[in-house]
Amino acid sequence: MTAPKPSEYLRVGELAERAGVSVATIKYYIREGLLPPPPVKTGRTMGYYDLAYLDRLRLVRRLREEHYLPVRVIRTILVERGDGPLTSSDAELLLRVGPRFLARVEPGTAPPASRGELAARFGVAEDELATLEEMGLIGDGGPDDAELLGALQALEAAGVDRARFPVEGMGHYVELLGELARR
Repeated sequence: MTAPKPSEYLRVGELAERAGVSVATIKYYIREGLLPPPPVKTGRTMGYYDLAYLDRLRLVRRLREEHYLPVRVIRTILVERGDGPLTSSDAELLLRVGPRFLARVEPGTAPPASRGELAARFGVAEDELATLEEMGLIGDGGPDDAELLGALQALEAAGVDRARFPVEGMGHYVELLGELARR
């Protein structure tokens, strides 16, 4: 097969340079289903890509770098709409909806919870939250805070009540674990 007109297609190196990614990234995106294989193959390892690939690569890069969407979420979104080129309205929709969609499908990516939300969700008193914060065990209301408070809630559900295991006593366990780690 003869090579297509240069104005219509790009080689993988040119595509990578114009999109601001590496050739390895393009090959990875093809393997992961974010990009279809090149439309024009001239050999086993040589192909030409049309300009729709450039637009799609820029969108994927933007979703990954600016909105922190993982590859599997981007793949799911792109597969739902098919392999055709994205319109500008599709791209804008993805950029607007992506972060909210991610918060639903990826645990721990939701915005931080307020103290009141944490207290209500995990049945923890405000003074207990303050104590945990003073000990450095919780901080910004992020996923680690929710994980710790969820573990406390699970302990309580298993029969370890606050009288036996007060929040104030956790500081001793943290100190002991720190000492054990140092040794």
